[in-house]
Amino acid sequence: MRKSLQKYKGAYGFMRSLGIKNNEKVVILTDSIALKEPINILSSVFKEHKAVVDIKEIIPDEFLDELPESFIDEIKAYDVVLFMAYQSWYHTKLRRDAKYVMKKRVAECYDPCVELLLDGAMTADFEEMDKVGNNIARKYKVGDTLHIASASGTDFSCKVQMVAVESGCYETSGSGGNLPAGEVSLGVVKGSGSGKIVFDVSFELVEPSELPVTLEVDGGCIVKATNKDNRSIMHLLTPETVKNIAEVGIGINDKALLGRTILEDEKKNGTAHVGIGSNIYFGGNIKGPHYDGVFQNPLFTLLP
Repeated sequence: MRKSLQKYKGAYGFMRSLGIKNNEKVVILTDSIALKEPINILSSVFKEHKAVVDIKEIIPDEFLDELPESFIDEIKAYDVVLFMAYQSWYHTKLRRDAKYVMKKRVAECYDPCVELLLDGAMTADFEEMDKVGNNIARKYKVGDTLHIASASGTDFSCKVQMVAVESGCYETSGSGGNLPAGEVSLGVVKGSGSGKIVFDVSFELVEPSELPVTLEVDGGCIVKATNKDNRSIMHLLTPETVKNIAEVGIGINDKALLGRTILEDEKKNGTAHVGIGSNIYFGGNIKGPHYDGVFQNPLFTLLP
C-alpha cells in the first residue's frame, strides 16, 4: 500500500465492496461538475491493486430521463461500472440494464467528496450489514401497509411494492447499488402514500439552514411542502413527477457520519429516508429525477 494512499480507508472500502481484482477493468463515469479529486484518489487506489481504470467524463451535466443508448458501448468492455457524477443517475433504465441484463457490477456514488474516502460509512463491515439488512427485510413483504412516525412529526403510511437490501456486498456479476451502502429499501405502491413527512437531517432540494422540511402527502403525491419558516417550497418540486412518493429507506450503517453527503446521511443507522420522483428502480413507470430526504429516530409499524 502506497504511503500516500494509506489514510484513505474509505477508498479501500470501495475495493472491498466491489471485489475488484487484478487486471479487472473498471470505468468511472462522471460529468464536468463533480469534484475530480475524490475520483482521482479512487482511481489511484484501484490501480494500486492492478485494476485497469478508465475515467470517462461523458455524463450530461443536465439531467435526462434516460442516458443515451450509446452508453452501452461505453461500458460493455468493463467488469465494474462506477457512476460518480454530480447528480444521481441511479434510477435510469440504462443503469438497471447494466446490472441486470449485462451483468456488470454497478455502483453509484454521486456528488463525491474526499472526506468519504477517509472514514465513515465506507469503512463499515459489509458482510455484517448484509446480515442485519436481511433480518430487517424479512419483516416486510409486498402488499404490506407500513406506518412511519418520528419525534419531529412524521406520521405517514404507505403500501410496500418492493423490498431490497443494499449492504455493499457487490462482488458478484449482476450486483451493485449505492455507495456508501447500508439500507433496506422499500418501494412504495404508486398512489398509496398519505400523511406527513418531516425531514430533519437533510433534503436534497434545500440547504441545511431551511430544515426541517415538512411534506404533506395525499394519494401518493406531495400536495404541500414547507421549510422551517413555513414558507412553501413547492416550486422546487419540478417536474411534476417529483411529487410522487417512490421509496422508504431504513439506514443500517453504524459507521456513517451525518452532515457530509445525503448518500451517507440516509445510510446512518437510526435514520430513515423517503425518496420522491422516479420509481423506475422499484419496478414502476415514473421517470425523471429522484430526490431523498432524511429524518432521525423513525418508528416503523406494520398495519393490519
